[in-house]
Amino acid sequence: MEHLSIPETEYSSVVTINSNEFSKICRELFSLSETLTITTQVGQVHFSVESEAGSGRIKLGQNDVGGDANERTLIEVNAGVE
Repeated sequence: MEHLSIPETEYSSVVTINSNEFSKICRELFSLSETLTITTQVGQVHFSVESEAGSGRIKLGQNDVGGDANERTLIEVNAGVE
């Protein structure tokens, strides 16, 4: 049996989002294209798609105050990801 391992990796951006919210974003944008592009900037994450039928973009900002911890969106960006 071969052992597969995932090496430790330092990421320049980490986005923590509720899985239901992420699933909703993916479903909405999938109607336009199967390829989803995710980019980050300080305090923001952008989800976008482009196709012959059109394009779509959803921008989320950080939401880390009040409410249920499961509903928070946390965005940690050391360097933007394009």
